Amino acid sequence: MIGLNTMEKTCGFQPALMSSEELLMGMEWAARQFYSLPSIVERMWKSKTGLWWNIIRNVGYHLAL
Repeated sequence: MIGLNTMEKTCGFQPALMSSEELLMGMEWAARQFYSLPSIVERMWKSKTGLWWNIIRNVGYHLAL
C-alpha cells in the first residue's frame, strides 16, 4: 500500500515466507523492470493504440522511480 499524501511505502500484510522489506524491495524491482526504457520501447512497439500519450506517460513513470 502506498500512502497518498507521503512518499512512504508500507506493506498492508505480512507474507508467510518473506519479510515486508523483501516484499517492498520486490515491488520496487518489478516497477523498475516494467518502466525500464527497453520495456517501454517494447510495449510501445507492440501497442496499437494511444502511442504518443502512452510514451509520455511511461517515460514520466520511469523518471519518477
